[in-house]
Amino acid sequence: IGAGQAERSAAVPKPVVVTVAPTSGEAAEMIEAALGRAQDARRRGQRLIVALAPGRFRLRRPIEIGAAHGGTWRAPTVLRGAGAGRTTLIGSAPAPAFDGDWSELRRRLPAEARKHVRAFKLPAGLARVKSIGIKRFHATPAGPVPFEVFDTVGAMTPARWPNTGWAAVGSGASGSEGSGQAAEIGVDAPRIAAWRNEPDLWLLGYLRYDWSFEQLRVGSVDATGQRLILADRPYYGVKPGDRVFVAHALAELDAPGEWYYDHRRGVLLAWPRGKSDQVEVSVAASAIRMVGAGHVRISELGIARVRGDAVVITGGQDVVVERSAIRWAGGRAVVVRGARASGVTASLLEELGEGGVVLEGGDRASLRGGNLFVGDSRIERFARLGRTYKPAIRLA
Repeated sequence: IGAGQAERSAAVPKPVVVTVAPTSGEAAEMIEAALGRAQDARRRGQRLIVALAPGRFRLRRPIEIGAAHGGTWRAPTVLRGAGAGRTTLIGSAPAPAFDGDWSELRRRLPAEARKHVRAFKLPAGLARVKSIGIKRFHATPAGPVPFEVFDTVGAMTPARWPNTGWAAVGSGASGSEGSGQAAEIGVDAPRIAAWRNEPDLWLLGYLRYDWSFEQLRVGSVDATGQRLILADRPYYGVKPGDRVFVAHALAELDAPGEWYYDHRRGVLLAWPRGKSDQVEVSVAASAIRMVGAGHVRISELGIARVRGDAVVITGGQDVVVERSAIRWAGGRAVVVRGARASGVTASLLEELGEGGVVLEGGDRASLRGGNLFVGDSRIERFARLGRTYKPAIRLA
């Protein structure tokens, strides 16, 4: 690194600037094509700057950046926007209107919701989604969410009960640590009966211990209509009074900001907030994925609405996310594994599903440091989907 700093102090030839404007095409392909000029620029000792014009660059897949796209210590490759509020890599797509018959679903909605709920289809590429949820447990990283739904306010919520806060597990709960699958929650029998035929119902909450958050699929409602039988055993079991809520029940689509997906009919029902009835659905698993890349800057960009981790850096060295804003990721904002002298600086990271930044590097056997960093940044409203052991910054 010391040698690299000395190298950077030398004169740098005029950079090569390639400007990319947003179009209706696949943004990842256009940006990768521009980054492909890095090798020629490196041979000439020049810095390559891929300048993204103001606007939204729609991603259906991550931008792949490898060793061939990197620069040098004194002339790193730069992927630069016009400012985090002006240039955005966005991983969502507008949901087209559903043109089929959904009258039977409309009849099952709460009466007040029928005039507000709109019907959509999922964007191309998500048609095979069978479930809206994933199992979540403690520090274990969850994979990308199947999708999230966004209105003009932000991420919407799968139709849930209660709408805010928590319900309490009832006195008849069963299942101790290491055994048991059933949990009875304290609601009236008619309400649970309305969930009986739900194929994709989920229970979320703090089970057994008030710090141990899990997200588990509900297998069935028992014959009495008073018990939820979980498809997976809670890790520590359950006890009366545990804080829980139930998600993704059509009968609970009763408030603005909620949605429900019927995979059998392929219809997404949503009650949007704000002035627009249009919603968008996250499609791209990540925004940027780097493997073995060296001397790269991701600068002055907004990144939003991906299903998993927004920026993933594996191996390589001297890769920096700077002066950028990452919002509404289903996973973490930035994950760095096995790289050196890399990290995040002067950035805003917020509304993150799993946590903020993961820094994994260095070598324990040789005590060689990874020199990974987060500096001069704000990390806010993280762990919005997974709530236990999902820190702002995780070091390993």
